[in-house]
Amino acid sequence: MRLRDGRVLLVGNSDAPRGELFDPATESWSLTGPMVEKRFETVLVALPDGGALAIGAGCESLASCERFDPERQTWHPAPALPAPRARHAAVVTGGRVLVIGGMAEYTYHHTPKLRSVFAWSPGDATWTPMADLSRDVSDPQAIVLSDGSVLIGYDGAIDRWEPTTETWSSLGEVQSYATLVALPQGGAAVVGGVEWKAGNSNVVSYDGDATAEVRLWDPDGGWRHGENLPGPRRDPVAIPLGDRRIALIGGLLTKHSWEDTSDGGELDWEYRSFHAYVLRHVDPLEVLIGDPVRGTWARVEAPAIPVPMAWTDPPKFFTQASAVLLEDGRVLVMRPSRYETLLWTPPAPLDSRAAF
Repeated sequence: MRLRDGRVLLVGNSDAPRGELFDPATESWSLTGPMVEKRFETVLVALPDGGALAIGAGCESLASCERFDPERQTWHPAPALPAPRARHAAVVTGGRVLVIGGMAEYTYHHTPKLRSVFAWSPGDATWTPMADLSRDVSDPQAIVLSDGSVLIGYDGAIDRWEPTTETWSSLGEVQSYATLVALPQGGAAVVGGVEWKAGNSNVVSYDGDATAEVRLWDPDGGWRHGENLPGPRRDPVAIPLGDRRIALIGGLLTKHSWEDTSDGGELDWEYRSFHAYVLRHVDPLEVLIGDPVRGTWARVEAPAIPVPMAWTDPPKFFTQASAVLLEDGRVLVMRPSRYETLLWTPPAPLDSRAAF
């Protein structure tokens, strides 16, 4: 997650209660001070004042939150959520933090999902309940559009939060396991995903083939189909490059299913965890760049520079965004499963209109 000063902040797992800061000027990582609590798969957002907020956590199912001071590189307690929450989404819009959906406990089985939404502004003593979602959701994707509205994607559906009325509305259904990305010219795109097929009794999630489908949403015109990707791709990391172009990094190219290990057994984390597989099953240097609206996509070579991290005892897992656009136009790619980071410089646009 990129801070206002241009540095990138990551938070480790419960065995490593610290953060790590990447400085683009020195191309190096350094450790922050210790966090108030150990957090596994916490949700991290950048605050308007230049700091950051860590919200809840998985495994321990924390309700607590803490703020990061970028000048002192220290963590401090912040107002807690009304109840423990994991596998949720959080965004900042209109100066407020919105926490959306999730689960009361970190598990893949037998734990009810949540539809509640809460808001918090820096300086507030408590979180404020907002309008609920229309259904219970966990692991939603959430993006903020240029008009301040919020789109969330979950289970093949898209909902929109309207800031003027502070209410949710449905935008319909799209392909599952796709990537939702805000477009710089307005609206949003849903890229890649899975076409579901009927599964057998021992398959937890339906088996499906990755798709190359692209769908575009405009607040005035609704949904339309865009030009397909050059090939199928599921759950790619989408990075707007600051012009009209989007870079799609990594993803899953083929169908996959997950089977129970035994009655009541746990699912394979290597496949079920978004951040674990998104750069594990496809080399992160296999990149597509294009303008979704104009339908121009091209595969590009992505030579990258490895950047050593600062941990002497590396955490098992980072759970932040898998790639971040830096202020100078380079992209920092995180590979959690391999505990490494890469710096990649995207190619320049081919013409002055920043389109292929």
